[in-house]
Amino acid sequence: MITKEPWKSVFQFRSFMLASYSKQLLSGIHHRDWETFSSFATSTHFGRLFYAEQTVVNAQGRADR
Repeated sequence: MITKEPWKSVFQFRSFMLASYSKQLLSGIHHRDWETFSSFATSTHFGRLFYAEQTVVNAQGRADR
């Protein structure tokens, strides 16, 4: 029988990673760090592009697109 303990560890590390990323981003914004802003803007831009492309690819062949 598989227990839930390994998954608890995985999600604990994932939530730690997200929290630390958020803290670093907020700290960089507070200090007006250009590199932090540039990294955030670039990753947001490419995230939007990839999401839009994925939506277009998934809509191929649909009658309601």
